[in-house]
Amino acid sequence: MALLMVLFSSASCGGDRMVIDGTAPEVFDGYNVYLVPRPYPKESEVDSTVIRHGRFRFSVPADSVRICHISISRKANHPYEVLLVAIEKGTLEARLDTTSFCHGTPLNEVIQSWKEKMSDCGDKAFAVTMMMNSTSDPQANAMLSAMRDSIYRSANQFTYRLILDNPNPVGGFIYFSNRHAFDSLETAEILNRVGEWVPKLPQEHEE
Repeated sequence: MALLMVLFSSASCGGDRMVIDGTAPEVFDGYNVYLVPRPYPKESEVDSTVIRHGRFRFSVPADSVRICHISISRKANHPYEVLLVAIEKGTLEARLDTTSFCHGTPLNEVIQSWKEKMSDCGDKAFAVTMMMNSTSDPQANAMLSAMRDSIYRSANQFTYRLILDNPNPVGGFIYFSNRHAFDSLETAEILNRVGEWVPKLPQEHEE
């Protein structure tokens, strides 16, 4: 009977989990790293651990998908990029650095592909802006401005399609973070597809 009780207890304490195996430059050794729920973190829901020898690990429940970010204590005072992640069953390899990234689970591959596309478009738009600033030729500026607008449209269209293809918390959060980029028709289609996963606005969240 005692053995059966132990087995039952072990099974009931199990459940789906996500393991995040992370690395960071050793300059961050000894500092806390945080797993913070988005978009409205509560202190009681924030998980933390310490970076040691350039490594850290989280093991968290993953019975339902939720969006978090991984950040390092402000006391570290070294540049790095906050990393957006989806908590889902599986193992995630994460790197915190000046350009942070992660790989290993399906929804995090979606986030990573979106992040890489936005970074690429941002770099291209910046390069075009610098070219615009270096010329006083109105015709050249008009051409460059049109080129930059095309880059922005490409980023918005990529985001729009990614959201529609992901009726889940990832699609909902990405829409929530970029909701002002879409016109009324796009917004209606997005909400029809992913509305149940879109975080509430602050005033709705408080009610």
